[in-house]
Amino acid sequence: MPLLYFEHEEGALSGFHLDFQDGPHAGKIVSFDKETISIGRADDADLILREMGVSWKHAELRLRDGHYWVVDSGSTNGTYVNDERAHNARLKEGDVLRFGKKAGAARFGLGPGAQDRSVDAAEISSAEKSSKLETKRHADPLAAGADAGIPTPKPLPAVTATPKPASETPAASRLARSDLPPVAPARESGSVLWPLAAAFLFVLCLGLGLYVVLFSADASTLGDAERRALDAEAELRTLQAGQRAQLDAARAEGRRLAEEEVAARLEQAQRQLEREQRRARETAKEQEETVEQLRRELARANDQIRQLRTVGGANGGGDSDWKQIDDGLARSVVLIMCQAEGVKRETGERVPLHGWGTGFFVTRRGDLITNKHVVQPWKYKTMVTQMAKEGIEIDASKTQIHVWIRGSKFRDDPKGHQLNLAGAYSTANGTLELVRTSPDLWTTMGFKEDEAPIRSTRVHKDVINNDLALLRVIPKDGMRFTPIPIGDSRTVSALDEVMVLGFPGGPTVLEGVIAAASPVTGKVRKPESSLLIGAPMIPGNSGGPLIDREGKVVGICAAIQGSESLGYCIRIEHAMALLNGGKIK
Repeated sequence: MPLLYFEHEEGALSGFHLDFQDGPHAGKIVSFDKETISIGRADDADLILREMGVSWKHAELRLRDGHYWVVDSGSTNGTYVNDERAHNARLKEGDVLRFGKKAGAARFGLGPGAQDRSVDAAEISSAEKSSKLETKRHADPLAAGADAGIPTPKPLPAVTATPKPASETPAASRLARSDLPPVAPARESGSVLWPLAAAFLFVLCLGLGLYVVLFSADASTLGDAERRALDAEAELRTLQAGQRAQLDAARAEGRRLAEEEVAARLEQAQRQLEREQRRARETAKEQEETVEQLRRELARANDQIRQLRTVGGANGGGDSDWKQIDDGLARSVVLIMCQAEGVKRETGERVPLHGWGTGFFVTRRGDLITNKHVVQPWKYKTMVTQMAKEGIEIDASKTQIHVWIRGSKFRDDPKGHQLNLAGAYSTANGTLELVRTSPDLWTTMGFKEDEAPIRSTRVHKDVINNDLALLRVIPKDGMRFTPIPIGDSRTVSALDEVMVLGFPGGPTVLEGVIAAASPVTGKVRKPESSLLIGAPMIPGNSGGPLIDREGKVVGICAAIQGSESLGYCIRIEHAMALLNGGKIK
């Protein structure tokens, strides 16, 4: 298509020119000094372009507001400025215009063009008119030249119009500049009137006949369409009724399934409630049996204490010595409680767990020694078995440890269970911390199908010398504590008399609200890697000190052997290694 390049300088305008770059007019320059020129295939256009893609009235170039503008006249293939389609664009010097996509390109310039290549627009227009009549059966030469691969014939030279004779009619004038075939000579009006009237009547009758036929066909078609519409409407109502029935059936089925699901859930919840109630009754019964057993054990221990005192009195002065030692160590022994929480796997219910034991001071700054199973009871067999049977998992993050010095108030009501934490050192209020324990040693414990909902779980190994923990009291105002003097367990021999300090049975057997210890005496049976003691020891003594005749601690109570009259004690050297950060042998 023709590209037109437009350049523009401000100031007085003396017309413009178009420099054709390619196409049939390539190399020609056409100048204009009019404010508006028309471009297209029309004979009355100021610039006639016959190329393929140029519309009859394609575009205009107008002078407006001191600038030339190209305005598209609604052409089919568009007007382009610098290869971009434009409808109303201001032109500048050097802009390239193209009328249609395949027309030749022309560069726009202000003022007249170079004289050696300038031609008059009439010359191009005359050549276009002449070539139109010569190539009626062939492709437009300008358009053919725009197609790729087809050479463009040279434009015909301009033809000078001959003067019209004075007698030439307007029709003859139109024939001279028209590209239509010549009009047939006119006949006498009388000779064509009757044939025209007959033709008119024939066409009228033919139209009436066609109307009647089409009306009948339309009526028949309309009747068929109405019947089809009625049939479709009836079928639609049938389908809608069927769908409503299916929807009602689906809703009824959904309600039935929902009711069955709710009933199943209700039945499952009822069974779960019955299981929990049964477990609660069994747990309460076990607790009652445990309390009763502890009371019997305490009674037996008191009987043994009385017997030992009787024997000691017969031997002369033994009990009085032990009493003096016990009085001197009254503020060195502490009651320890561990509170933890478990979570039931099936219901998520939180279950309180606790353990009791004894500890004792080994430094004036507040370091305490006790058993590991006292401060972490959920790792050991007794509590692991209970948790496995009840489907409980420990939540160790909820663990709290409380310590009451012997002789302090540990509960508010003698018959109640409310602890007096105000008089305790506790991890809950930042006055107590668990420094370290002996390393964990794990093994696996299995269960029968009727014993627990799980088949196996891990449990801490029962290694006596590995059952140690170090606590530290954080005192206020630089308070100092009374430690028990550290002895040498290697000086202990068989049949040596020793004393166990502690809180047997924990708070369940303590009377009143004061943490009162129950010391018992016995003899060393076997001084091996651990010390086997013949003295009444029951749960609650765990972690308590084993005292020799000099009032020094030589061991830590750890476990019961068979009956409550025999127990194992850890040698004090293991506890001192834990205190100093060493490994337990």
